[in-house]
Amino acid sequence: EKAKHSPAVVLRKAVKSALGLHHAMEAKAKVLDQNFVVVNDETETGTKKEASGGDGNAVIKQKLAAALDFTKKARANKAAKESAIIKGSPGYSYHGIKMHSFPLSSVPEVSRLSYELAKTLYPHQLRAYGRWMIGVDLIVYRDGNDSMGWHADDTQEESVILCVVVESSSTSSSSSSSTKSDGDCNGGVIFPRTVKVRPKCGRDERPLHGDEQIELFPGEGDAYEMDGLMQCGYEHCLPKKKKDASRRSVLIFRDGRSVRFEKDTGYSLAEAEADKVSNDPMSQKEGAGAIAGASAAVSALLAPEKKMAAVNFGHPSPEVVEGKAGYSRWKLYATWAHRMDQRAVNGNMNLGCDSVVVSRQDPTLREADGLSWLLYTSSRAQGGGALHRSLLDRRPVRVFRSSTLLGSSSPYAPPPRISEANDGNNKTGYRYDGLYEVLRAWDGAHEETRDCPPPGGEQFTFHLRRLPEERKMPLPSEKARVRGDGTACDDARAPFLNALSVQQLWDAICSSHGKEHTPFVHIDPA
Repeated sequence: EKAKHSPAVVLRKAVKSALGLHHAMEAKAKVLDQNFVVVNDETETGTKKEASGGDGNAVIKQKLAAALDFTKKARANKAAKESAIIKGSPGYSYHGIKMHSFPLSSVPEVSRLSYELAKTLYPHQLRAYGRWMIGVDLIVYRDGNDSMGWHADDTQEESVILCVVVESSSTSSSSSSSTKSDGDCNGGVIFPRTVKVRPKCGRDERPLHGDEQIELFPGEGDAYEMDGLMQCGYEHCLPKKKKDASRRSVLIFRDGRSVRFEKDTGYSLAEAEADKVSNDPMSQKEGAGAIAGASAAVSALLAPEKKMAAVNFGHPSPEVVEGKAGYSRWKLYATWAHRMDQRAVNGNMNLGCDSVVVSRQDPTLREADGLSWLLYTSSRAQGGGALHRSLLDRRPVRVFRSSTLLGSSSPYAPPPRISEANDGNNKTGYRYDGLYEVLRAWDGAHEETRDCPPPGGEQFTFHLRRLPEERKMPLPSEKARVRGDGTACDDARAPFLNALSVQQLWDAICSSHGKEHTPFVHIDPA
């Protein structure tokens, strides 16, 4: 919705008026060197004299043009980018293109608007060290040939990404055409550029069923937000748009940790300790405040963070109790119980998988659930590589079950989580079912294997079993059902449930090999 005085509309009008981004900027940009050209006072004075009619906005256009870094990549039909960052912050490395800082104080209109925007939408983001800790990026797509591939804005552990479309004139290069040549044009008008969002996948892989790709159509004056958790499990892109001669300009406000390593250490910034950040390029600059090689702002931000690796084996923190239900996905993320906001498998191919969230049981993928065991199917990039490493190393895996398991019809699904607003609307809840181990794996041809799933999306099925020491503590079964007949069970029937689940596992294995089901264990219903 575009309210008359909404922050997005106010920002669009003010920024477009102040910055312009018209032909004067393009003409100035043609003579720029590949490096940044910082406009000094003498140049600014000359620019003011050249501004026709004393238009102050023309001066802003010229100053902004001088800040644009047209690199070789930008000249090769890549988007031209400019990074205006709060004074005292280091530069920004944007997906392979290194950009220097350009203080927001030199563009006071953007500085003022960034403060108003943060105060209006994110009052909790206003910190003593600054407003938008990483800064503001101006990204210009000169026409439909300029695009941005699949990526996630998590290079500096961004916690808030707010993208505002400042300019999108939407005109066709062949305005006389009145036919829809590629489904995008209609009478010379181009529909807004499409922003596509999808779960993170490996190369040549398709998202699983239920992980469909979505499309956004933000036009001029629109804004959309992406938080840090979204960057963990999703990626987005701006594809090319044929016959689109219009320019698209967006301002991206970024908040998070204002730090960049001079050399990539191989660790994410979330794992960095303040006393080990020794390559902060701003540590020797005036006003930055060096504390053990890092700026005071960075040290203060990193100090309260939990110093844990991205993969943590064993039981989570005491805040997550085995057998207890009602946890939210955010609670699992915040307590390091499961560090994926959307995806089901957390881990990597080097260390293995430390946690799995079970919210789907698809028989067509050879998946099954028996409470004390689990058959889970995944491709290499969707977690199969991490599960394979756990199969080889036999490290424990935390298992969480969702209240939406089998559409809430699974006999082992926990109850939904009660809404905190107490409005009668239940939300998805998760139960911690303890530690499991990966015992076996089958490839796409139903053959047992110990090889890693290959790239390309082949689905491997993994057999997980609850650890023997974990089975000494029966899972809470007050909500459990036997084969879905609605019969409530108490903890005294836990041995029966375990025996039943083992037989179900054997039946599932027989089915995967096309064999007849045979008794595997003695089941005593008493």
